[in-house]
Amino acid sequence: MVDTPGVGSTFLHNTETTYEFLDHLDAALFLMSADVPISQVEKELLDTIKGSTQKIFFVLNKIDNLTPKEIEEIAAFNRQVLEEMEFTVQKIWPISAREALKAKTANNDVQG
Repeated sequence: MVDTPGVGSTFLHNTETTYEFLDHLDAALFLMSADVPISQVEKELLDTIKGSTQKIFFVLNKIDNLTPKEIEEIAAFNRQVLEEMEFTVQKIWPISAREALKAKTANNDVQG
């Protein structure tokens, strides 16, 4: 598994690094932010990924400060954008990386 820095960064080398790995994909985990819609840069990356693998899992991060209704709305919007791009979206997985890190840290404190 390789975690690339993504696209749209202030630093061009981050975007270049991401694109360099696309020829080596078995599957992709595409992380979207709940606080902004899918950007044009992300759409371009998705078009490129589409040529590398059909196994793409869509994840919606930063759901911490949203209501369940807001999460549903942004997920529906992103699903519509993805389907317009001809992706078959089985599910968009809502997560909070911040809450997951807190839980992991608390669990490590308990064990250690």
